[in-house]
Amino acid sequence: IDGQMNDVAVNHNELAEAGKAGQIADGSKSRYVNGKGLEYNQAFAKGLIGALLADQILNNYLSKAVLDDGINISNNDNKVTENDKNYTTMEHMWDEAYGYLYGDPSIPVADPNSVLNESEDRLLFSYLGQVDADSDFAGIAEETYQAFKKGRAAIVGNDYDTRDEQVIIIRENLSTVIGVRAVHYFQGRKSDIQNGNWGHAFHALSEGYGFLYSLRFSHNPETGLPYISPETLKTYKDQLMNGNGFWDVEADTLDEISQAIATAFGFTVEETLE
Repeated sequence: IDGQMNDVAVNHNELAEAGKAGQIADGSKSRYVNGKGLEYNQAFAKGLIGALLADQILNNYLSKAVLDDGINISNNDNKVTENDKNYTTMEHMWDEAYGYLYGDPSIPVADPNSVLNESEDRLLFSYLGQVDADSDFAGIAEETYQAFKKGRAAIVGNDYDTRDEQVIIIRENLSTVIGVRAVHYFQGRKSDIQNGNWGHAFHALSEGYGFLYSLRFSHNPETGLPYISPETLKTYKDQLMNGNGFWDVEADTLDEISQAIATAFGFTVEETLE
């Protein structure tokens, strides 16, 4: 926010160049970047997808530390509800996680996936839909929705093994969404860099940079840790911002980072390009 206001905003009428913040053309649009070509608003929004939404869903509300906290299991078994409410604390925690994904008012309660890529949501639900639209990942949105439903029903039925199985599915799928989009944006604009179409390239690279940050909040059910460590992700971010940042970034660097992300998740770089 400091960089946006005190570096980019004050130079919004200036043309950006390597080492200098300002505006840069992207077709008929103008993008506003810092001296390294980073579009702060894109990095911030895509970083928020991990730091707020994914983190709250995957690492907070769906964790056993929250779902099974204190006497939650006993209260759920005996249908002891929260004061003046018709749900148990465990049910409420699950619903909180659900709301972080499906809570935008434009998403219908009866069938959220009926508005995939048509809702007003611009955060995690939107990108779940975009990944689902890729034939290599088709069905990921419905599988995620069904896991939320089945897990909620399992809580009502005191079936905690089934609940935990659904948590695994949700953690894998939503983490994968972040990984896929990071690679997608790093790969999709290599030709723009080579052709000097800087505005178009920097916009996408800034989105990829934000998703790269979000990866630290992913959750690998096999390890209980992010799919890629924060230390490794910092190395990648430093590579992208080295020197003049996106002005200097090379295709080989984007390929190396993309391949590392794809390997960590078990998909291929090519599968993210659709």
